[in-house]
Amino acid sequence: MLRTLFLAALALPAAAAEPGDATPYAALYGALAPAREMAAFDRLVAVQRIESKQDGVRPTAIRLTIQARSGAIAIRPAADGSISFPMDDALLAENPPVVTNQPRGSLTLSVMPALKLPTSLRWSVEDIRAALAQVEELLARSPVEGASTSVRGAELQFAAGSDASVTVRGESERLLVADADGRVLLVLDGDLAGAREIELSRAPELALPWLGR
Repeated sequence: MLRTLFLAALALPAAAAEPGDATPYAALYGALAPAREMAAFDRLVAVQRIESKQDGVRPTAIRLTIQARSGAIAIRPAADGSISFPMDDALLAENPPVVTNQPRGSLTLSVMPALKLPTSLRWSVEDIRAALAQVEELLARSPVEGASTSVRGAELQFAAGSDASVTVRGESERLLVADADGRVLLVLDGDLAGAREIELSRAPELALPWLGR
């Protein structure tokens, strides 16, 4: 599974550090620049995440603070590590320091493309294929070292331990049940071959492209 398309290791100093020892906003803005490129694709959304390389540190324990002249801007990750880092031209021009409560070099910031989820529990396979084609176009524009540019399917992510399922409809019907981690894999030349639409038992939290192995 394609977990992240773009990665940037952060060497952010602790919040008590002197401003001169902090990471410039521009460095993080640059690391997350692919999010702006993804915005050009109408069937994709950019997912920003931050995580610790240290065992036992939950994303909700991580704090980032942009020390802007107008006041501190706090960034608090969700339970899955997703964040919304402000991609702001005015902040880029100011380039304020960014600090964290975690040890230097212990954080990883990532940006990955996700498929824009449907507004209902029914999702046409044509729309899924069109979204995955946009991922291939994105990868062709910005190749990832060691990764294939051929997208083989999509991975739907539901809450771990949920009873979520996906019904694939075409000439026949097939029921796919989420695994213990809440994931359902839809392979283009397998599960979705000849399919017309899928019906979701509930809305997934995320739909990620899958490059296969």
